[in-house]
Amino acid sequence: MPFEEMLNVFSPREDDPLLYQPYEINLEQVEWIHKFLPSVSFDFLKYSYFIEAYSAEE
Repeated sequence: MPFEEMLNVFSPREDDPLLYQPYEINLEQVEWIHKFLPSVSFDFLKYSYFIEAYSAEE
């Protein structure tokens, strides 16, 4: 998932420009997520889903 696209899709808070905090996934974002993870299914009646980023610099 391109990080720049994630910024547009999830609209991070001003104090969290790198998406380190969890952001809830809703139906509007599922189509975008399926472009990268087509086999992932969501059951919004049973579960809440979140996305967050982390740094893996070496």
